[in-house]
Amino acid sequence: MSRDGGRSPIWSADGTEIFYLSGNKMMAAPVKAGATFEADVPEVLFEVDAQLPMLTRFDVTADGRRFVIAVPTEDQADLPITIITNWQQALIK
Repeated sequence: MSRDGGRSPIWSADGTEIFYLSGNKMMAAPVKAGATFEADVPEVLFEVDAQLPMLTRFDVTADGRRFVIAVPTEDQADLPITIITNWQQALIK
């Protein structure tokens, strides 16, 4: 499907397209799955920030028209991490 490689693939809700990142571009390729798998020529949907980490996560709405992309912030290293243990007991009280 991609001659240049891609990362973070995700299927459309109806299974007729696969979305993925290729460099700084969000790509979409129509697919047909059955006895054989066929992928059409991918198209560039839009460009994303070139600084996104390699393991960027994203999701697409059921209609395939909107995307949510996890983007790190500059202040991210300063945020505290809170871990709650035994949280089930707090629900009983």
